[in-house]
Amino acid sequence: MLNRRYTAEEAVAIGLVNRAVAPEKLMSEALAAAEEIASGPAAMLTMSKVMMKRAYEASVEDFFEREAVAQAIAFGSAEFGEGVDAFLSKRKPRFNG
Repeated sequence: MLNRRYTAEEAVAIGLVNRAVAPEKLMSEALAAAEEIASGPAAMLTMSKVMMKRAYEASVEDFFEREAVAQAIAFGSAEFGEGVDAFLSKRKPRFNG
């Protein structure tokens, strides 16, 4: 609202960005982040993306209802089970999506 410019360090400090990298490292860092995201639970990441895109389409009450349904679906998924099992076994999850 103030149209203030932030330095890279300030943006990281306030959580506006995850990290700041030198321009020459940008592509390799972006690809590493993409690979990390791609190794996650595909169906749940897709559902999260859809929920974020639709966050402002309806009332807050409707959004909370959609969120409750999404959580019920997620908690019953094989991906959730794998995530819990991996956590309890202290290993990296192996998602199949």
